[in-house]
Amino acid sequence: MTEHENHLDQQRAEIRKVLIVIIVVAFACYCVGLSILQFNAWINRPTATPTVTPTITETPAVTVTPPQASPTLITLTATGTGTPTMTPSFTPTFFTFTPTVTATSTPTPPPPTATNTPVPPSPTETETPVAPTTSP
Repeated sequence: MTEHENHLDQQRAEIRKVLIVIIVVAFACYCVGLSILQFNAWINRPTATPTVTPTITETPAVTVTPPQASPTLITLTATGTGTPTMTPSFTPTFFTFTPTVTATSTPTPPPPTATNTPVPPSPTETETPVAPTTSP
């Protein structure tokens, strides 16, 4: 095998390694994304709230005794049976974000103070005598 062929084999091996790393990282990202979607669906699932509704059923029973020498006795018996029924109702609960207001203090600069700054004297006009000139 020549040196050139050996160099090409090394380059192919390096490219193969890089591609395998890219595939593994992409697969990991897909797994993380699917996990986040499943977790989000689990958090936002509706909550079952069982409601008990009591039901009372009355069954009248009539007992008649056969005629005897004594007066006829008729007995009415009311039997109450309670049948609790579960009616699930779904109340979806979601995470809600409530903005909060936080008070912050802003320092205010101190008010200006009076300073005694002397005023420079203003210029005064003075007349300067000019000597007369003679013309030749």
